[in-house]
Amino acid sequence: MRHIENLDTKVNISLGILIILLVPAYFFIKTPNTTTKRLKVSHREILKLNRILVPVCSCESTGSVKRPPKQFNSDGSVIRGKINKNDIGECQINIEKKYGHLQMAKKLGFDIYTKNGNIAYANWLFKKYGTSPWKWSRPCWSSAVNQMTTK
Repeated sequence: MRHIENLDTKVNISLGILIILLVPAYFFIKTPNTTTKRLKVSHREILKLNRILVPVCSCESTGSVKRPPKQFNSDGSVIRGKINKNDIGECQINIEKKYGHLQMAKKLGFDIYTKNGNIAYANWLFKKYGTSPWKWSRPCWSSAVNQMTTK
């Protein structure tokens, strides 16, 4: 009987630790038919979906592959592009009407002014167009991306 109690305690502790380690942040995505789906995806997991976006978004939002991507300024405002003020957030999604990114992001249910929405839309863009939407920052991130893709 004592052996079973010890086993139960060990299982409960193991499950507790597992739950603490694996419970991700919730990421809400509104689908085009306006129903809300809850995807259990952490910010880190979203970036891992397209690991190439890590250096790309780092360059876009901070100007360096050595710094992590940044969605917000120290005052809490969303980062805007230094060269083009229409570039928004850590992956610098351009909101000019001629590109249609803001409209498409809204249609897909992504709010690019939030960290998760910006990254999620960047992942969608990457799946559809590769790195071409971020061609202007290529000199900053190309060697880091090349190292990742040749390993």
